Amino acid sequence: MEEINDKQIILFDVVCNLCAGVVQFVIERNTNKNLLFASLQSDFGQKVLLQFELSTTEYQSFIFLDKGILLQKSDAALTICAHLDSAWPMMRFLKIFPIQIRNFVYDKVAKNRYRWFGQKNECWLPDENLRKRFVS
Repeated sequence: MEEINDKQIILFDVVCNLCAGVVQFVIERNTNKNLLFASLQSDFGQKVLLQFELSTTEYQSFIFLDKGILLQKSDAALTICAHLDSAWPMMRFLKIFPIQIRNFVYDKVAKNRYRWFGQKNECWLPDENLRKRFVS
């Protein structure tokens, strides 16, 4: 999967309302358009999960592939903030907290995301203008 070594790709659970909402939030605030997206359920997403020896059926984190380097949970979220407009890059200051604390909070939200935010019965599809930013 050489094509991922020069790209920055967010992989997300497409049936999760919270995850789809985060993707739309990022799209609106990443005016450089340097971030790409893929669902964990897509062929590409499944290949990435297999490559990094992660579950292909239980999605406990979205993933940020930063030029071939896999980031998960709070590290992924805070690194993505650096690519957003406005004051969002300042969120990286949260990295001063130990990763165990950051990921404890992340895991609580991830574990309850379907209950708190719901699930989609069908996939959210990007419009024509956004399709070029999605990897399948």
